This record gives sequence, C-alpha cells and structure tokens, in this order.
Amino acid sequence: MTVLATSHNGGRSQVNFNFPSSTQSGEWWANNIFKQFGRPRWTLGAMAPTDLDADGYPNINPSGKGFVINGALPGANVRPGTLVMTWDGNGTMSLSVSGLTYAGVGSLTSTTGSGRYEFTIPNTSQAQVGITSWTTKITNIKIFFKDEEANLSTSYFSTDFKNKLREMGWGVYRFLNWQSGNDNNIWKWSDRKSLTYATWGSSDVRPELYCSGCTGTNDYAVNGNVGNGASVPGIIPTSGDPTDGMAISVLIPNAQTFAKVTGISFDATNDYVNWTSHGLSVDEPVMFGLDGATALPPELSTLVMYYVKTVVDANRIEICQIVPGSAKVLFSTGGTGTSTGFFATRQPTLTLNGGTRIPIKSPNYGSFGQNLRMKNNYYILTYDDLQKSWIAGGGTISSGEDNLGYLNSVPYEVMLSLCQEMGAHPWFSNLHPGAYAQSDFWPGLVQMVYDAVQETPWMIPRLETIPNETFLFTALPNCCAVAQCFAIAYWQNNASWRTDNGNWHAWAGMVNSRAAQVVYNTFFPSGGVLNPATAPYQTINNVWLANFISGPSMSHDEHYTSALYRSTFSRPSSDAASNWLTHSCAAMYFRSSTYYGTAQETTWANDYVSTGNTANIATYMDDLLSVGNDGIQAMNALFVNLAVLGTRFSTKDGHPLRMTMYEGGYNYLYKDQAANLVTWRDRCKSYQKLYDYLRLMYLNFEAAGGEFPSCFQMGGYAPKQYPWAVMEDLYQTPEQPQATFIKHYNNRLRRIRW
Repeated sequence: MTVLATSHNGGRSQVNFNFPSSTQSGEWWANNIFKQFGRPRWTLGAMAPTDLDADGYPNINPSGKGFVINGALPGANVRPGTLVMTWDGNGTMSLSVSGLTYAGVGSLTSTTGSGRYEFTIPNTSQAQVGITSWTTKITNIKIFFKDEEANLSTSYFSTDFKNKLREMGWGVYRFLNWQSGNDNNIWKWSDRKSLTYATWGSSDVRPELYCSGCTGTNDYAVNGNVGNGASVPGIIPTSGDPTDGMAISVLIPNAQTFAKVTGISFDATNDYVNWTSHGLSVDEPVMFGLDGATALPPELSTLVMYYVKTVVDANRIEICQIVPGSAKVLFSTGGTGTSTGFFATRQPTLTLNGGTRIPIKSPNYGSFGQNLRMKNNYYILTYDDLQKSWIAGGGTISSGEDNLGYLNSVPYEVMLSLCQEMGAHPWFSNLHPGAYAQSDFWPGLVQMVYDAVQETPWMIPRLETIPNETFLFTALPNCCAVAQCFAIAYWQNNASWRTDNGNWHAWAGMVNSRAAQVVYNTFFPSGGVLNPATAPYQTINNVWLANFISGPSMSHDEHYTSALYRSTFSRPSSDAASNWLTHSCAAMYFRSSTYYGTAQETTWANDYVSTGNTANIATYMDDLLSVGNDGIQAMNALFVNLAVLGTRFSTKDGHPLRMTMYEGGYNYLYKDQAANLVTWRDRCKSYQKLYDYLRLMYLNFEAAGGEFPSCFQMGGYAPKQYPWAVMEDLYQTPEQPQATFIKHYNNRLRRIRW
C-alpha cells in the first residue's frame, strides 16, 4: 500500500504525535477518519465482548440497542470539502454532528450490499456514527473527504497531514501515544491491534477471551470456555490454573465490598500488623492506607498490595510484599502520627476452573484502594506467574471508563508505513507488559522494524529499550510502580518501595540489557561492531534530566551497569546494558522559573482577560532566559552534564554512548487549569521571541553533542487540553513561533536558507 521513500527526508529534529483519537489530537492524520474514532457502545444497555466480532463490529442486529461510536470531524471552517461515509452490508446507519443531523446526498439506508452518504458540516465538531439496524451485517465503515477517495487504496494518511509533515520537516517520528505507551496492557506480540479493526483510536475487544458466568463478591470464580457463542471460538481452557501471560475477559458481577478496617497499627519491635479479629489466612492479599495518621511506616506504600505471610494470632499478622511467600516486611517505625490512624482492606481474587485463588492487581500492578475499586464492569485479566497475580486492564481506570478490552495501539504496520512514505526514522518504546522477560512482544516488534529497514535501508529506527520514563514516581507513577513490582518479584527484597530507587532502576538495567541484545542479535545475526555513530539502529535508555542539574549524575547508573541483574544471573545474556545501548535520552522542557504557577502569574492572567493588557507578557516570557532550573540557560548545563554519560559508558566495542532527546520545548500546561490561566498561556505561546528561545535551546543541545532535538507533540486539539503541542490542530493559522522555528531548523540542515 505504501509508496516507499528512496532516502531519509533530511530533517534533524523529532516530533511525537498526540493520541490517535480524533476527539483528542486535531492532527487529522487518517485518510479514513473513522479509524480515528473511539470505542463502540450500545445506547441502551451494557455491551459485552461477545456482542462484537474480532474487528469490533456488532455480532448481533443493533435494532433496539443502538450501536454507536463517537469521534470528531473537521468542518468547512478549517477544511472545505464534501465528506463521504460508506459501508458494506444492508441496513440503516445514523450520523449526528454535535447532536444535529445534516442533510446529505444519498441515503443512510442500504439495500444493495453497500451504502454511500455524502454530507458537509460547517464547523469542526464532535460526531457520532451508528448502526440502527441491519438485514445483513454492516462492516467496513469509512469516512473520508471526497477529494481523497482515490488515495484510500494507496495511503493510510490524509494528504493534508502528509503535506504538513513535509512542511515541518521532522526527521524522526516518536509513536509513544500511538502505541498507548504509558498504559497499553497487551503482553504478546499477537495481541497487537489488527489493520482490519474498525477503529484505531481506542481500546479493542477480544471476544475469544471472554469467560461468561463469573460469580462471587470480591473473591470471584469463573470457568474457561470452549467457545463463547460469538463468531470467534473461545480459547481459554476449561481445566487447570492460568499459565503465564494468559488473558481472560470477565464481567465482574459485584463491586468490591470488603470493608475498610480502621484502627490498624504497626509493631516495629516484632514486625507485626495489629488488626483486631482480622479473619485472614496465609497468602491473602491486603493493602494499607492513612486514617488520621500522617505517614505509613517507610517500608510500606498506600499503592502496594501485600500478603499475609504468617497468622500470629486472631489479632496480629506478619506480611510480605509483591509476591506471596516472599521475605517478611520489617518495620523501622510504626508510622507517623496517630498510632492507630491507619486502615486496611482485603484485596480481590479470582479463581479459574476451580483452581488456586489468585489475587487481582490494579492496572498499575498495585492494590485496589479507596479510590480505585473493581466495579460491575468488564475487565481483561492477564496472569503474571512471576507475581502470582492477575493484572487488571479496562474496567476500572482512574476515570472509571469501561474499556472492555486491550488499551491497544495503532497497528505497527501503519506507524512504519508513515515513516517509509515520509522518509522519517521511527521511534518505538518498549511496553511495561512487553518488557517482562517471558513476553514475545519486544522480539516481535524488533523483527517487524528490521524487516521494514530491509525495504528502506536509509531508515535508522530508534528503539527505547525500557518503557517511557522509568525513573520517577512523580512523573509517571504507573511506570515506576510496574518496574518496582517486577524488581521486588525478581529479587524479593524488603527495601522501601518508595525510596529505594535501586529497585526499579535494577529492573530497568535488566530490561535494557535484554532488550538491547534482542535488537543487536536481530540486526547483527553474525556479530559486528556496535558504534553508535554508524549503527543501523539506536537503542536508547531514558533518564530524568532533573538529576543532572547540579552536575553529572550517577543516579541512573544501574540502567547501564545492570549490576544487580549481572550478580543474580550467570547466563551469557546477563551483561551490562551499556555494552548494547547506543544512546541516552531525556526530556528538555523550559518555562518561566520565576513566575510560572505563582500568584503573580494568576494576577497577570486575570488582568489580561479583564482588560486585554498584554504589557506583562514580555516580562513573563523573557524570564525563560533565567538561570532557574526551568529556564533555557539551565538547560545548557544540563546538556553538558548529560553528555558525560557518553564518557562514562561505552558499547562492547569501546565506542562512547551518544545523546538524543525524546521530548522538549516550551512547557505551557493548559489541562485542568483555571480558565483565565488557559487564556493567558494560550496568548503567551504566540510570543514571537519563542522562536529565538527554542532556537537557543536546540543549538545548545547540538553544541553539547546532542542529536535530533525534540518537541513533544505536533497537535494539541482545541480547546487547549494538551500541553507542549506546537500547533493547536493541523490547520492553525497563524502558526506558533515554535512551529516556525522547527520548520526553519529542519530546512536549514537541508541547506535551505533560514
């Protein structure tokens, strides 16, 4: 399908795309805009996985239930032209835009095996496409601009999107959001989303995994199914416990009902948990929280699941963490504040085929606490044999959305196709489930990337060997929580879950080593010299730039040395990750060190909104040059300090590691801010000196030895809900100063005058 570029496009900076859904990004990237729509649902009643087929279309006649999928469509205000909706099958479709029905050409009812309806909308709007009823099954829904119809068979991507990419000139495309990189819950390469799935903008459902008849309250039980009655036979065995990586789909019949037990205390002398009339047995899962006290014992976290290790008596237990039967937790203190100001909650379990009662962990591999409970919803549960637990997906995310299935990505074939067509290098991140040693996800991805390189030899893929931002709880707690749980399961120590960074850094060192060796062995099956300057790929470790403010940092050394991994495993694969990595990367954001988030900024914002006064914008924005930790001048020192990693670590052949950037640019957070701050920050990002400030940052990065500086996101769909984007949507005019600079920067390095 793809017309392959014959060479790299020459661009020397990188971009990350926003989330693929049309309701979020405003990048309007898909030629078939329906692919950017979200998850399906019934307008009446709950949707079960077996209501859909393997491609996400309804298995049963929607009459009386109303099958609908939501998305967004660009209007004539930004993209003039006629929109077309087509489908296969006979029946009646529905189409509403912002709750209104627009008259069009053709009929929403088909009787000849396919349908076609043409329409126009005046303004970019939320839209809803539905199937009201059918006489033969309706599938293959498409929405596209009429003048793009001939391109549907030759490219997945809209002409306007490709033209914008050519104009901006980015040389590397990072697909973190298209991968759903921070919360994707697939374990196996075969679980990735297919090209034929109805939409690529949301979760996908796997009817073959559904096990009906789940019973119980908090302690649940279900049997495997030989077949589920859908068009895809069931694959879950009807006997035995789950095997590692096995996923099942279940409807949890009752919400969590085990009560919060108060009056809990911790005995640091004997390492007991005092829990009056606990009624617990060995290996039962529990969690703890604050109920008047100010802090748990430092060895505990409110996010972690623990297990009863020993029942001392009816009122006291000993506990272990992460894995049943691991070492006993030893308390250094009884906590801080009121001695009995703690609560405890018994955690949920599920038994498959009448076997072992297995704990259920939350999507971040921790516990279900007061604010994150299992609900009467559908879940994907994946069994992790290392942690002896089910890992929940869908059902209960913090938003409470019922996702039904895998929080999956755009098909990897599509992402690679974009790079091959546009002459850009791809950047893929490892996934938390996929980074698990037993998963075939990473080898499958690396092989697909390698095959693409054989088609387009100019391509130098970027492969981030550990998941995104595996370094800091306050940045992405889920990322570190998963790494921490794996680390403790491997090494079963009792170090503080929150404060012993070595735990998750040790896991990162192991994954870096293994994943980078997979890449090397795929690209160099007969061996070869690994020189980051000439290698046919980049294997990249991410670090937290803030650790490098005061000087070169050793806080991430475990990522490179893999010391704990090497001391634990003696097989040949247990080698220092630095031998197999080629690059380090960090996020490079800047903003006002003096005024951002202060009362002064709020005062200026209120004044601007009420009077239109722009006099304070220069003071606010020129502070970007301050020497504070968030300013551009501080970035220069950080670049120099980060570059030192290349002198401290080298490949197996003695070549120093190099430095790149995975995110960056002006940080102007909009989301969840007061309305006046949103308006103020929107106005400030148009400050023309941002061109010069981003230029200074990029050139300083180059001078320190960095390659391919980055902006985090291309588009940030209005109303301004996404920080860091360099354009509100594909059609924004006038363009932002950052976008203008990036365009000139990439063109300069193609010998075009800037």
